[in-house]
Amino acid sequence: MMINIDGHRISVERFMASKGLQVQGWLDLSGTGITALPEGLSVGGSLDLRGTGITALPEGLSVGGSLYLRGTGITALPEGLSVAGSLDLRDCPNLTGVFRVGKDRRGYEFFGVRLANGWRVIAGCRNFSAAEAREHWAGNRECLALAERVIAAEPGML
Repeated sequence: MMINIDGHRISVERFMASKGLQVQGWLDLSGTGITALPEGLSVGGSLDLRGTGITALPEGLSVGGSLYLRGTGITALPEGLSVAGSLDLRDCPNLTGVFRVGKDRRGYEFFGVRLANGWRVIAGCRNFSAAEAREHWAGNRECLALAERVIAAEPGML
C-alpha cells in the first residue's frame, strides 16, 4: 500500500521506518489500516487517522492542524501531544485519560483533555481553549456550566 506525503508516494513500510519524519502539510492516513505511527512524527497540517487500526500515538507527536481520531481504538493520549487545531475524539470508546463532565440536553458529551499546549474543552465537533469555550458558550448557560467544570479540573482528576 502507498501513502501520499507532501506530494510523494511512499510505501507504508518506508513511512513506518522514517523516525523523526516531518510532514509539511496534511497527512491523510484514513482507511489505510495502519496500526502505528513512526517515532518523532511531526505534521505541519492536519493528521487524519479515521478508520485505521491505531491504538496508540507516539510520545511528543506534534500536529499543526487538527487531529482526527474518530472511531479508532485509541486507548490514551501520549505525553507531550500538541495539537494546534481541533481534536476529534468522537466514537473512541477505549480512550482513557479524559475528564468527562456530562452531556447537554442535545446529547453532546463534554470532556476535557490535557495536552502539552493546555487544556481543551471538547463537545461534539467543538474543541476550544478555556477562553474560546467561555466566549462560544457565553449565551448558553447549560453548555457554559459544563465547560466550566472542565476548565476548573485539576490534572489529578483524570
